Amino acid sequence: MASERILVTGATGFLGSHVVIKALESGYSVRGTVRSPSKAKEVRTFWSSYGDRFDTAIVPDLIDGDFTEALKGISAVIHVASPFFRSVNDPRKDLLDPARQGTVKVLEACLKQGVRRVVVTGSIAAVIDPTKGGVWRDYTYTAEDWDPLTYDQAVSGALPGIAVYAVSKKVAEEAAFEFAREHPEMHVTVMSPTMIFGPLVLPADLSALNTSSQDIYNLISGKLEETELPACTDVRDVATLHVKALKVDSIIGKRVLVNGAMFTFYEAVKILRKQRPNLIPRLPSLDGVEEVTTTKAKIDVSIAETKLGIKWTSFEQCLLDTVDEFIQMEAATKL
Repeated sequence: MASERILVTGATGFLGSHVVIKALESGYSVRGTVRSPSKAKEVRTFWSSYGDRFDTAIVPDLIDGDFTEALKGISAVIHVASPFFRSVNDPRKDLLDPARQGTVKVLEACLKQGVRRVVVTGSIAAVIDPTKGGVWRDYTYTAEDWDPLTYDQAVSGALPGIAVYAVSKKVAEEAAFEFAREHPEMHVTVMSPTMIFGPLVLPADLSALNTSSQDIYNLISGKLEETELPACTDVRDVATLHVKALKVDSIIGKRVLVNGAMFTFYEAVKILRKQRPNLIPRLPSLDGVEEVTTTKAKIDVSIAETKLGIKWTSFEQCLLDTVDEFIQMEAATKL
């Protein structure tokens, strides 16, 4: 496998960097797409211990970028890159087009270059139905479920940012499957994870964390976030599933739902109070705060468990690993 090189788009992102490291640890050689020469230099330095098993390709823009050079010598692609914002000024420009057209662009380039195996990062947001309570309902979501909100609704400006994001992932997944139907020689799998938490791979600034990491850091900054989506997966598990998917033919053409645990931020504070009592002065008070007892939906993760053999990291372990890293990052900035 050492000679087998895969392409990971969005290699410097929160999930993408974990996919890179998991692929390298699994014996693959990896080429990661980055947006600029400076970022390419940064990540090549960071992963220099892997020698020529890791290299980069500069693709400044998902829609207008050229993947020709990036795909040379590549056997498979894990397409992670896609924007995620909770608030948007221009739904079409900020989220919808980069997600949908970016996915199609990658698939078209793969078809042209003879790369047949592609794993696309989707999202549980494209699965759940916000018009019927989302995950706060007595229901089991499966790969057959789709967010009913439409592209036209998303571009109208009437939807909140998180709903626009959900539609962006939905239309990207739909485009991927449509492309695969039109080109049956393409072997496409979509991984649809819930909220992704966990420690970081690449060095980061605590003032510029990715969205989900910021949610956890807010807890040790005294802020109790509302739990919009009470379902999460450790980023290391999500990365593992992406890499494993490359070699499991039975999931070609399938949507794989990914969820490691149900949670609330209230529960997270309770865990931290018990397991990291030294942080209690920094944690939000739970006085007067009612614990959410609303029924949570179930998510069918049978494909991930039976076909890909995943063993989920617990929410508690994920939370503690993440917070411990943030504390170390704080200490490092004070040196």
